[in-house]
Amino acid sequence: MPFAIRGVLEGFYGRPWSWPERERMLHFMSQHGFNLYMYAPKNDPIHRNRWREPYLPEEIIRFAHLVAVAKERGVEFAFGISPLQYHYRDPGDFATIWEKLMPLYKVGCRSFFILLDDMPDKFHHEDDQAQFDTIADAQVWLNNTVLDKLRALGDPAVRLYFCPTEYHGQGDSPYLRILGEGMDPAIEIFWSGTEVCSPALRTEDARIVSASLKRPVLYWDNYPVNDLDMQMDPHILPVKGRDADLDNACKGIVANGALQAEASKIVFHTYAQYMDDPAAYHPDAAWQKALLEVTGDAEDAAAVAILGDLARRSALERGHFLDNFLLPQLRCFWDAWGGAPAVAGPEIPDLAKQAPPYEPGTAPGDRAAALDEIAETYARMRAAAERLLGATFRNRDLAAELRPWALKLQGWASVGEAAIEVLRLAMADPHDPAIDAKRETVLDLILTTRENFHWVQGDLTDQFARRCLWAADELKNGTVL
Repeated sequence: MPFAIRGVLEGFYGRPWSWPERERMLHFMSQHGFNLYMYAPKNDPIHRNRWREPYLPEEIIRFAHLVAVAKERGVEFAFGISPLQYHYRDPGDFATIWEKLMPLYKVGCRSFFILLDDMPDKFHHEDDQAQFDTIADAQVWLNNTVLDKLRALGDPAVRLYFCPTEYHGQGDSPYLRILGEGMDPAIEIFWSGTEVCSPALRTEDARIVSASLKRPVLYWDNYPVNDLDMQMDPHILPVKGRDADLDNACKGIVANGALQAEASKIVFHTYAQYMDDPAAYHPDAAWQKALLEVTGDAEDAAAVAILGDLARRSALERGHFLDNFLLPQLRCFWDAWGGAPAVAGPEIPDLAKQAPPYEPGTAPGDRAAALDEIAETYARMRAAAERLLGATFRNRDLAAELRPWALKLQGWASVGEAAIEVLRLAMADPHDPAIDAKRETVLDLILTTRENFHWVQGDLTDQFARRCLWAADELKNGTVL
């Protein structure tokens, strides 16, 4: 089977997943060939910021249940600790790490994870420099010592994973070479690619970093993660940009989940298909299959597909955030109209770079038909939003997670439809007094929709609506026939 390790990582900043969400995720993983779940949520304070505090007995009981569920599902459960400001020369800090791991070991956990990512690449304590030449040497010592102590417990199943301080880049630095030379070859070392959120994972890049680390690298893939400044993006499009022969150059891939556990399953489903057969993987086909399974209903899947297409902002779509079905429809409309009003100003910056190819639909000059066609597009958007927001949407957890984006989609659909109505009135009678009230409605809807900062289709409908109002002005003033 391609990729020895096929994992899911709870390793993001923001609200950690709930215990029930984790349990449901383990069930999902077991159904789709995943074999590793990594617990490392950045905003569990006892995992990171206050790592020196022990978990309460009640929390250990919850971990014990999760470990048991993972074992029952055939999934390896790895418990992570992220020791901020670790003091290498202080035996007390090492004892604290050990005391943190042992309660998990006693309830059946055999895989552990040390994370030193997103930390300074220099020592926090001056006296550490006297013992170690570099931070890499100190990290080698820490990981090797933890692994030796785990092995001394006598269970051959123990495993150790490590996320280094330098976890992305070109893959051939002195830091990485020190890790490779000194760290026990049994320790799996993570790498996120050339960037924190890498648009592509290339086989040749994997070979470079694997050579530095002297072991096949294990990818920490930061997709579909949407933490920090990505929180307004749902990240539900299929994984892509991963080479068809990547499995020949790495140990495996662990995908970092999004803040929305249920929505993450859409991407994880596509990842499972990729890892099953990388050479035969087709993102769009995999996505349709994933949408249908996660939603459980063909119409629900179609609604999520519309939202996903319009909310495609992510590292995987860099330079193509607006490469959606709406953009060519808007261009067809203005072609048929005779061009967007010049007074309305220029195109959205860089829009030409993102525009997909399109075929003009309506003959130039047939404005009524053009309005009908674009109205159908916005009706389709509104129907998708209403489906996502409605009581009949089958996967209620997914509906709850996607609700903010569904509301934004609903808002833009209302803006588009109101702007179209202004043009219909203006075509019938550009001096109709009802137009003024409709224009105010458009502007109010734009402002209301913009109050929701979740990202759906960027400024496309905002610009379209404003152009419609300018076009109505031109009809009224007689500047355009």
